[in-house]
Amino acid sequence: MIVPKGLPYSIVNQALGKKAISKMLNTCYRILGLKPTVIFADQIMYTGFAYAARSGASVGIDDMVIPEKKHEIISEAEAEVAEIQEQFQSGLVTAGERYNKVIDIWAAANDRVSKAMMDNLQTETVINRDGQEEKQVPSTAST
Repeated sequence: MIVPKGLPYSIVNQALGKKAISKMLNTCYRILGLKPTVIFADQIMYTGFAYAARSGASVGIDDMVIPEKKHEIISEAEAEVAEIQEQFQSGLVTAGERYNKVIDIWAAANDRVSKAMMDNLQTETVINRDGQEEKQVPSTAST
């Protein structure tokens, strides 16, 4: 049994999104204490893993499409790094400043490429029942 004894059924008997689970764990902690709450949270996590594994969802290498903007993003980052290097050679920035700026530039470029890749993963071209291709966008159920 996942739900610890002593936790009212009315708290669990509802649709459980992020906020509801957080509220449920808070109530469990206030009623039953730390140890039962930690065990309960672990059981919720394991149950989530079990159902996620059963769902059949998988990510394959074919899903990891290189974003079209990747080369543009990298070129922009390289240009920015070259500009920082020129400033360093001219004495306008110190070695430490150059290092920090270069790290920031590449971190931002990485974030932009990652976002573009995730945006590509969110849509998929499928054949509908009429035999036509259409973009399929996942529903965004956030609670």
